[in-house]
Amino acid sequence: MKNRNSIIRITAAIALAALAAVAVYFAKADPQFITESYGPVSRTVSAGLSKVFSVFSISFAEFAIIWFAIAAIAAVIYTAVHSSFAGWLRLISYGALIAAGIYAGFIFFWGLNYYGLPLAQSLDITILEADREKLYKTAVYYLEKANETAVLVERNADLTCDLGSFEKLAEGCADGYERLAKKNPRFEGSYAPPKKVSNSYWMSKTHITGVYCPITGECNVNPDSAPASLPFTMMHEIAHRLAVNPENEANFTAMLACRESSLPEFQYSGYYTAFIYLYNEVSRLDKEMQALLWHGMCDELEADVRASIDHYDKNDGKVAKTATKVNDTYLKAMNQTSGVESYGEVVDLLIADYEKNLA
Repeated sequence: MKNRNSIIRITAAIALAALAAVAVYFAKADPQFITESYGPVSRTVSAGLSKVFSVFSISFAEFAIIWFAIAAIAAVIYTAVHSSFAGWLRLISYGALIAAGIYAGFIFFWGLNYYGLPLAQSLDITILEADREKLYKTAVYYLEKANETAVLVERNADLTCDLGSFEKLAEGCADGYERLAKKNPRFEGSYAPPKKVSNSYWMSKTHITGVYCPITGECNVNPDSAPASLPFTMMHEIAHRLAVNPENEANFTAMLACRESSLPEFQYSGYYTAFIYLYNEVSRLDKEMQALLWHGMCDELEADVRASIDHYDKNDGKVAKTATKVNDTYLKAMNQTSGVESYGEVVDLLIADYEKNLA
């Protein structure tokens, strides 16, 4: 009887995983349906989950993962001590059912957004052919905007920015998105404040600054991030809640929301981060242009850039490399063929937006 129940659980797990796989198959075949029909439903579901789990001031997802890991280890030890075929089969069946349930929830609630139409198409932006001159002009624009807004935020004695407490910044996220949604209803949804991750030390070691949990609708952000990019990171995770899944598109959405914000901390963080992505691309292609951009930075902006470099250098190591490989594998599995490099592909969107709306 015990073995029969275990077999039923394993069968149910296989069925759930198969249903999710079928959904992915059909999603790949009809990106328009995903964008126009599934996307709005996904945003509504995410908003509902966010509201439910907002009763917890801490990240429910973070602590659920911790306790689940502890329970899993305890279950393995218990089963090993009381070694029996039925015990191991029961453990495997529960593990398979839980894993399949999480995977199915991930896919049905949110994951299919990876297979929708490109955000550029929804915003009527045409991605242009790579051009160094356009890249440089866009970088100069964001450099100038970053310089302008750098002096509007509070500064420490070493000229690095002091953008305020995590909680204050989290509450300020809604301002930019509400203004953005008035211009484009594509960005309507829940702007519930991101949550501070408690295990920031280990998260920093992975170089991960934020994680969106589709099962709870929570935007989890590492408070131990480079200060200048922290508001941008919060906006990036909220973009995921709004069914903007690809990383380059979430970066672009975050920049748009920061640009629309009335708060200088968010304006600066958006222009700062966009400039960094553009600067990195310029430095890869043209060292002379890179030097011009570097020397064009005001003292405040340069101080934040150096602080960010120091922050990531301090946390560099095997843990970060392993986490990057895991993230790269995940992104490639979710239809982002460039993997972790897709974050930097926001440059194409920034150039296209500049040429159409800002030049």
